[in-house]
Amino acid sequence: MKLKITMAYAQPSGQIVTETVTTNLGTVCAWETAHGTSSKNLVTRERLDDYGWLFWYKLTKLGKENRTWPEFEDALDELIEVQPIQVNPTEAAVTGAS
Repeated sequence: MKLKITMAYAQPSGQIVTETVTTNLGTVCAWETAHGTSSKNLVTRERLDDYGWLFWYKLTKLGKENRTWPEFEDALDELIEVQPIQVNPTEAAVTGAS
């Protein structure tokens, strides 16, 4: 499974933008384990701090962000949505048909 994370943040110019990234659940679980948080509440928790780092990390990997985490953390504005994504097309088709 993957997670789609949509957040609003300030660009260096000060303009607030909204962006969506998709991250592998394995990355999320590894991050949660390292930070001592429970993955059972992964999708239901809506806290900026919990998903902000994952969002920043994905943006840096995509080459869309070059600020350090502390700089970017200060720029976070709003967590808009965290949504699980089913990646197995067969399962998605069965779920959609039921």
